Amino acid sequence: CRVWYNLGVQSDKQGKQANLHKIGALADELSSSVRLSFAEPIAGAFYNDAKAVIARTRRVYQTLVMNLTEYGRGTPGIETLLDNSHMIGSVLTILTEHWRRKETLRLPQIADDAGKKQPRVYLIARSLVRGTDVSIDRESTALFLKYYQRKAPLSIRELDIFPDMLRFALIEELTLAMEAAHFTFREIDEAERWLSRMIAVLGRRDAENELAALANQLAQEHKVIPVHFGFHILQRIAQSGRERDLRVASRRLKLSLARQGVGAARLPEIIARSERRQAVVIDRVVAGLHWLGQMRWDRISPPLNAVDTVLARDPASVFDRLTDETKAAYRRAVVRIADRSGAHDVEVAREVLRMSRTARTGVSGEARERVSHVGHYLVGGGIAALERAFHYEPGWLERVRGAVLRHATPAYLGVIFAVTAGLMASFLRFAGSAGLPVWTFAVLCLAGLILASEIAVAVAHLFFTRLIPPRPLPQIDCKKGIGASRRTVVVMPSFFRDARSTRRLLSRLETNLIANNDPEIHYAVLLDFGDAAAERMPDDDALIEAFKEGITRLNALHPSDIPRFSLFYRQRVWNPHEGVYMGWERKRGKLREFNGLLRGKPTTYAGDAAEAAAKFGRVRYVLTIDEDTELTRDSAQALIGTIDHPLNRPVIDPVRNIVTEGYGMVMPRSALRF
Repeated sequence: CRVWYNLGVQSDKQGKQANLHKIGALADELSSSVRLSFAEPIAGAFYNDAKAVIARTRRVYQTLVMNLTEYGRGTPGIETLLDNSHMIGSVLTILTEHWRRKETLRLPQIADDAGKKQPRVYLIARSLVRGTDVSIDRESTALFLKYYQRKAPLSIRELDIFPDMLRFALIEELTLAMEAAHFTFREIDEAERWLSRMIAVLGRRDAENELAALANQLAQEHKVIPVHFGFHILQRIAQSGRERDLRVASRRLKLSLARQGVGAARLPEIIARSERRQAVVIDRVVAGLHWLGQMRWDRISPPLNAVDTVLARDPASVFDRLTDETKAAYRRAVVRIADRSGAHDVEVAREVLRMSRTARTGVSGEARERVSHVGHYLVGGGIAALERAFHYEPGWLERVRGAVLRHATPAYLGVIFAVTAGLMASFLRFAGSAGLPVWTFAVLCLAGLILASEIAVAVAHLFFTRLIPPRPLPQIDCKKGIGASRRTVVVMPSFFRDARSTRRLLSRLETNLIANNDPEIHYAVLLDFGDAAAERMPDDDALIEAFKEGITRLNALHPSDIPRFSLFYRQRVWNPHEGVYMGWERKRGKLREFNGLLRGKPTTYAGDAAEAAAKFGRVRYVLTIDEDTELTRDSAQALIGTIDHPLNRPVIDPVRNIVTEGYGMVMPRSALRF
């Protein structure tokens, strides 16, 4: 069994520094001469070899358990292995599941020391495991990858699969240790068989000659006496009480061991040292697997990602502020282009950066920030230009999706028509052969057409939702604060009702603030009075005062330079169509007039509405929620980060005064909270 066990006497600090220096030197050496290639059969062969190793690991482990059950004694390393059997089994399952998809192992390949082509990321993971004496942690892993990528950057797919390759390399070392332990048990079995044969001849007439013959046979079969074999058979001879009778065999064994340079007296020390080394290897493997199971690779890998380093030079200075999900979407776009063009991920990223810098000239306003952002060429309108630059050839599924998106309405209606026609043809063939009266046949045809069209619509929805995956909008990460440039007012349109309704609305306002407590997010309630026969009613003032008191109390509980809570209410106006005094245009009117109020326009908002709106200063966004809606934690920041992304900001046509690119409003996915 190969083991890598450092018995140095340096202090922990000195040893760690020396180990890190060795890791850096190893990474430099490995990356000094790299010739990449890719062949699909080699990727398939590696997957098959990996499955064979995983199956062998399971098989050896089961054999070890059986041996331990039989002998009742295990080494400290094997006991550690048994204590962590569940964790090791889960690691084997993870590897099997993660590598089931062919795309997962579509990795650049290099030749190993024997000249065999292997995935590069597997070979460097194995080198890291062996170069650190099977002792990996966050610091050594990050340092190794950093030094390696100074000369040979890894692709995104390689970096993503690196933890799995580390797991696999550790499993390989664990398998070697288990096989060595299994071989030890086989040596003990062999020693027991030889001892039984020796004892069996003791009662015979020519026992001494037969023992000598057995000793000669043993010497011929074992040119080199295995350590555990020799130790066990000598120990069993001493324990049998027949040592005098078996002195010939014992003497021959000790002589053979002496010729090997191993005295019989040193066997216990050698075996103890071997078991300690085995325990160290297994302990380090288990510790490494535990660390890999607990660490957050998505927190470790971004600084090591060469593609992110290139995209971070985004001319729009937006990339570093994106959410992790949006950065992952950008990386997937880079991988998609690189996979089908033969280019390296870094080459694609550099071309994206070049196109972003070129597009920045000659454009101004929102359009300039849009086209100069790297995301425009990865998930936005510039992706076609990037594909042309790399002569990208889409797969058949991408071609189908592209055709459907370009001709969405004909495709949608065509599927509905085709399914409806097919169902009706089957129905008419069946109904026509039944010999029904004309009026009955007509009624059945009408009912069948309605039913077939309903089925066709359901089939179309199922088909297109499977064919066209959802595309989440890119987001800016606003968890650390939205900033004054994105100041937002969350408004809740409602009505004056009674004291109970007032308390409920005020409680909901405070709940939403607690869940989204950003200093630049303010909360306002937009209220109308109920419909009435007159412009003012006797209880209007009492309702206003009760709500104002609640708003004042909330602002006292959550003090701020700009009030966090505000009340805006409108006066009734005569509606000739309804024949009553009411709030103009109800909910839509409240929102429209509130936007006008923020811009200093005259509205039907009463009281100190203009002064309260002026306190907000410059408001960038208005977030509207119903009175029964509860904002989940940080959901307001997520919506603001979405609408403020350069690709989502509205671009307005100055002539037609409509949004031509981006979004004038966004609506989150609805969900029920139980």
